Amino acid sequence: MMLAALFAAVAWAEIPPPDYRDALGAAAADEVSRLARQEGRDAALAFAKKWERQIGPDARLAYELGLASRLAGAEGDARDWLDRAVELDPVLVAARYDRGEVLLTAGALDEAEADFREVVRLAPDQWAGHFRLADVSGRRRDAPGFEAHLLDALRHGFSFRAVVGDPRWHGYLADAELGPIVRRLVVVYQDGAVLEALERPLE
Repeated sequence: MMLAALFAAVAWAEIPPPDYRDALGAAAADEVSRLARQEGRDAALAFAKKWERQIGPDARLAYELGLASRLAGAEGDARDWLDRAVELDPVLVAARYDRGEVLLTAGALDEAEADFREVVRLAPDQWAGHFRLADVSGRRRDAPGFEAHLLDALRHGFSFRAVVGDPRWHGYLADAELGPIVRRLVVVYQDGAVLEALERPLE
């Protein structure tokens, strides 16, 4: 019994203690997210600025402010905060992905593609980065790239059900080059009901 207790104590001693600053940053990011949802972006921004004056900058806070700005429709502010988040932590996947979406909306395809490629590099088993690379290829009418990235997205859990109500994907379906790819992949990876939903005119 004493030997087991000794081994347990040794094992516990080998577990590194949590980084206090990191734990503080995570808690502060959660609070920024909560404030943005419940009290609005201004309250979240005031908290984040006060926290940064006392503790210092944190990529997760910048990301949460970028996300809050996106949800509020303030794309310019969102880009600024997401740029800051990536500058502070270049491997923060969420910031890379959301910044890619902001860039995509703005039509900056090359910059968006760079962010989504980094998302795929950092999180290759998640479908979102592959899906957005397919979207970039679709906007360029790059049929081979569109199909290759869609296949990667499907292999990692993407479902065409997610785009049934998306006008852009209805446009891809109607495209002479991209449409056959969408139809083929829907039939192989999904079912006829999904294809019917995609083919149904949007209201």
